[in-house]
Amino acid sequence: MNIFSSGPHLFLIVVFLIFWKLRFFPSNSLIANRKAALVWLAFMSACAFSLYFTLEKWSSPSVRDDAGEVSFYLIFSLAWIALTQSAFAFFGISVRDDVAERRNRSAGFAAAGLTIAATCCAAGANIGDGPGFEVVLFCVVLATSYLLVLWFLIAWPFGLADTITIERDLGAGIRAGGWFAGTAAMIGACVAGDWISVAATLKDFVHYAWPLAVFACAFGLFERSATRRALASRPSVAISISAASAMVMAGAVCAGWIGRH
Repeated sequence: MNIFSSGPHLFLIVVFLIFWKLRFFPSNSLIANRKAALVWLAFMSACAFSLYFTLEKWSSPSVRDDAGEVSFYLIFSLAWIALTQSAFAFFGISVRDDVAERRNRSAGFAAAGLTIAATCCAAGANIGDGPGFEVVLFCVVLATSYLLVLWFLIAWPFGLADTITIERDLGAGIRAGGWFAGTAAMIGACVAGDWISVAATLKDFVHYAWPLAVFACAFGLFERSATRRALASRPSVAISISAASAMVMAGAVCAGWIGRH
């Protein structure tokens, strides 16, 4: 990477961050929260640069050798993250309403995990050699759809969305964020790699990703049992951080294993 090729891409990231801020943390908000907006902008910058690094390092040779192609896939991937964040509102948690407006810290951690998850899905879809954009689109749709379906199975039957948005259980939000990040690390690895065919991609995806459905059900059952306890007997923030960290580390290790196979 050099200044001549990276300069336009850095400009695109800045433009994306401006539009993202206007969309999710508008300046005319009824409850202005400048500190949270700055923290989220820094967080989104880290996700954007991670995607850029992935494209420059592990994307198809025909992409990383062409600055215009890198720009196109970078814009698409960033837009996909914002789209996933918007869709998250239909699955129980809104970045704009719950995080920016209501200053719900529990929802903030869950939304941050979802953002990391969307970044992992987009990054995984861009890794490897393939015939064109339709392959990246297929992989990112497959990965993100599976992630949101798993979240839906947790959020509604087991009441996790209400625990985060209504009860504002900070521990539940932290654990949900860890679940998102760890799960998506594996999902992203499932769609990464050189393209062979739709059938081969689906076969590999099912082969490596099916245990995540079992774990999601187990996670949902645990959250339901924790929600039924009195507030004083629920897992503490420290325990929740440890559990979230364990899920992230386990997801990263499994993703590395999937990448080697």
